[in-house]
Amino acid sequence: MAGDIYFWAILGGNPVTRVAVFIDYENSRFGAREVFGDPRRDPYTSGHVEPQKLALVLKQLGEKVDPNRELTAVYVYRGRPGPKSGPKAQASWGAASKSGSLAVF
Repeated sequence: MAGDIYFWAILGGNPVTRVAVFIDYENSRFGAREVFGDPRRDPYTSGHVEPQKLALVLKQLGEKVDPNRELTAVYVYRGRPGPKSGPKAQASWGAASKSGSLAVF
C-alpha cells in the first residue's frame, strides 16, 4: 500500500478511484416510470433503463467530487419472471443472463 502511494507521488499523478455500480432493475424501472411518465397510461415497457449508460452517468456525476474515477463494473439485479409472465418474458430473461448482459445474484 505505501509503495503504491510513493509510486503515484513520484509520477505526480493521483490514484484512480474504481467505481462499481449495483442496480436493482425493477426499482429503477418503476422509479423512472413514476418520475418521467404516467404508470396508469404508459405501456409496461416505459421506464426501462440501459444499465451501462446509467452507470456512466452516475460515474460522471461523481467526477465533480473525485475526477479520477474509473467505472470498473456494472451489476444488475433483476428477478426471474414467474410463470404468470409468460414464455416470452422467461425466454428474454434467459437470453440476457446467458449473454452476460445480466448479472444474476
